[in-house]
Amino acid sequence: MEESSTYQWVIEKGMERGIEKGRQEGMEKGMEKGSKMVLKESLIDIGAIRFGQPDAAATAVLNSVDDMERLARMRHRLLDAANWDDLLGTP
Repeated sequence: MEESSTYQWVIEKGMERGIEKGRQEGMEKGMEKGSKMVLKESLIDIGAIRFGQPDAAATAVLNSVDDMERLARMRHRLLDAANWDDLLGTP
């Protein structure tokens, strides 16, 4: 059975689909990671203008945030937050 052309074709198609699915998932994860990185860089750049350069603790907190929605809420609060602690306290 493993030598039949139909069996080989099914295996090959399955592998192609698996590879394509893996590529797609990898691209999606890569794009999300890139979006988070750009958003964090923007928060640091604009926050530095408003509050001064973040200290090491503030930078560590910001870099540990992995929730895209929270990062977006922080971006929306940039103009209203009083300081880094206030901004980083965004739920």
